[in-house]
Amino acid sequence: MKSTGKKVKTVQDIKDHVEAVDIMLDAFKAHNIINDINDIDGTGHRVVHGGEKFPESVAITDEVEKEIEELSELAPLHNPANLMGIRAFRKLLPNIPHVAIFDTAFHQTMPEKAYLYSLPYHYYKDYGIRKYGFHGTSHKFVSQRAAEMLDKPIEDLRIISCHIGNGASIAAIDGG
Repeated sequence: MKSTGKKVKTVQDIKDHVEAVDIMLDAFKAHNIINDINDIDGTGHRVVHGGEKFPESVAITDEVEKEIEELSELAPLHNPANLMGIRAFRKLLPNIPHVAIFDTAFHQTMPEKAYLYSLPYHYYKDYGIRKYGFHGTSHKFVSQRAAEMLDKPIEDLRIISCHIGNGASIAAIDGG
């Protein structure tokens, strides 16, 4: 898809996510970003919390939707809203792939001693309570970009990455 580079702002009442996505798709057509919705090959959805269930991106199915919903207790402000967007896109674009990218996935290589440090072990064993990292998509991008700018293999780098924006986090990244 191509962008015209022109900024467009529209203010209107929207009743739900399905209507919002429909308006957005119409705007894409109106501004020649796409000719029609068949130009869209797939959608990617940032989902805040994938728990231990999703260590990497995954194609969204009804079962995946259900599992994201079950993980909402770990991210009650984010996962339900993420699901509203996923469901709207799946309803309006049912014949293309939809992929969930989990913020927590980047941190799945964190050693057990790091994600259990300072917690009573039975909290993890009995309740699944552990430490997770967040803003993983941001930290991954920054570490990859740093390797590129330094002209060094990411595997050779030890990076401290700071995400400061809508939320803040710091990650110690060893080898990518």
